[in-house]
Order: sequence, then C-alpha cells, then structure tokens
Amino acid sequence: MKAQQCTYRVEWSEADKQWAGLCLEFPDLRCLHASQAEARVLIEQLVAELLEDTAPRRLPRPDKK
Repeated sequence: MKAQQCTYRVEWSEADKQWAGLCLEFPDLRCLHASQAEARVLIEQLVAELLEDTAPRRLPRPDKK
C-alpha cells in the first residue's frame, strides 16, 4: 500500500479548536493544525512515514560460491 492510495479527511475538532487530519485506513492516526490545508499535508506525511517504517526490508542476497 502507498500513502497516495489512502483515503484522507479533514474535519474541525471542536474539542481541540483545530483542524484534524484523519486517514480511513489508519483510524488511530490524527494530526491537528490551525490550518485545514496543513492538517491534510501533515496526515499524509504521517501515513507516508508510517508505511515507509513498516515496509518489508529487502536484505542483500548472499553471494553464491
């Protein structure tokens, strides 16, 4: 999965008095910001970092002798 394939939403959080950036595929993630546009950017960056950190790592193949 790539961050561009995820579904994002930005909504006003009355409790926090800020915009909340959310991702449907990762409901526990949330980014708050005073700017609606910046909240969207931040949630997309957070998801991209999460996916990069959890991506399977390819180890170099050992040389065959």
